[in-house]
Amino acid sequence: MADILADPIVSSLKSVARRLNAVVVADAPSGKEKEYRVANGSERLYLVSPAAKEFLKDALLDVPASAHAAGIMATINFWESPSNKEISGIVGTSRPISFALDDPDSEGQLLNSIQVATIVRLNGFRLWGVRGTGDQTDLKTNQLQKVRISDAIKEALISSHAYAVARNLTRTYFETVTASVNAYLADLQVLGAIAGGICYAKAEANTPENLFDGKATFVYSYTPSPVSETLTFEEQITDKFLENIVN
Repeated sequence: MADILADPIVSSLKSVARRLNAVVVADAPSGKEKEYRVANGSERLYLVSPAAKEFLKDALLDVPASAHAAGIMATINFWESPSNKEISGIVGTSRPISFALDDPDSEGQLLNSIQVATIVRLNGFRLWGVRGTGDQTDLKTNQLQKVRISDAIKEALISSHAYAVARNLTRTYFETVTASVNAYLADLQVLGAIAGGICYAKAEANTPENLFDGKATFVYSYTPSPVSETLTFEEQITDKFLENIVN
């Protein structure tokens, strides 16, 4: 079944996404979401199911939910999850999706448990699903915004340090580059995109031989901010608050 559901279009898009530091948003076939996810899963693939319902030219039609999910991603910061964002302009889903925050057996929660996002009704219609479809044991990429954070940092460092190519390798050079990256990481921490980060020159790589050959190596280390998925309230019933009611 997995081989049958392997999607050549999604496969091609994933290949492009890896080169462009992008993510692919696609629609999983209704009723076969798990098999489709197994056949096509990737940290760069975000699946949505079922379709959304819209009024188009006075007719009620099913439309791909992926378009709405992609639209949400285009409007949020790269460190934010697209989940729990309201979807405007739709009147429902192609099939009913049961959902409750405290019911892991509701369909919305079950779809999320297999890394498929869905649309739930909660103060309007909302996209619901934090995770991409890659290796869920890899905590660096299991949530979609972590992938986008990594991509954004890589792109920012490359694009903003073109000036550092073809410059003389001096102590000032290394101090300037590390200070620049550390300032950027500090800004991301203030924004909430990362929990913290640091950049430093990699001593074991920056040998006299490598430096003499024009090779400078830096390491940047950071912690991407995770987003909450499970909210738990534990009940405790006690008599201690009765101690002072008559005093």
